[in-house]
Amino acid sequence: MKATWKVLAVFALLLIAPVLRADGFTYQYTGNPITPCGCSIDGWVTMAGPVSPYYNPITTPVAYSFTNGLITLTQSNSIFRGDFSVFPNQSQIDLWAFNVAGPGGSYLFSEFYGSHDEATDAFGAPGMNEYLQGNEGTWATVPRTQTPEPSEALFLISGMALLLVRRRIWGEN
Repeated sequence: MKATWKVLAVFALLLIAPVLRADGFTYQYTGNPITPCGCSIDGWVTMAGPVSPYYNPITTPVAYSFTNGLITLTQSNSIFRGDFSVFPNQSQIDLWAFNVAGPGGSYLFSEFYGSHDEATDAFGAPGMNEYLQGNEGTWATVPRTQTPEPSEALFLISGMALLLVRRRIWGEN
């Protein structure tokens, strides 16, 4: 009976380990130069799952970072609100709207709803507001990589150590 418990414990640890990964779907945005500063909104957003076809209201990213070269806003210093969509059977974002609001009233904003008249990149901070309309940026899908969580190995090793300690305390039965 004790051997069965050991086998089940090891099996459970091995089942949990592949689940503990920091996989995500990352999309890279490249904006166009905004005059007079010559800067553009560029950045990336990582979602827990792929953007699904058609409209995805209010997407909550796992991580993000956007900049115009003057302001950099990430999940540690800002609030992200956005929605994205892709055409069916494609992986690249084709329609979007996002606003990243940072400290002191700073923001980075981009939207494109399928028409050049509805394409806007804008940013602002105290004393500075710039925008570009009629020239949408582009999105690219960043290839996925499976990155093990640092705790994954620790979790597995801890379980194995627990089994060894149990074995030494209660004998090898």
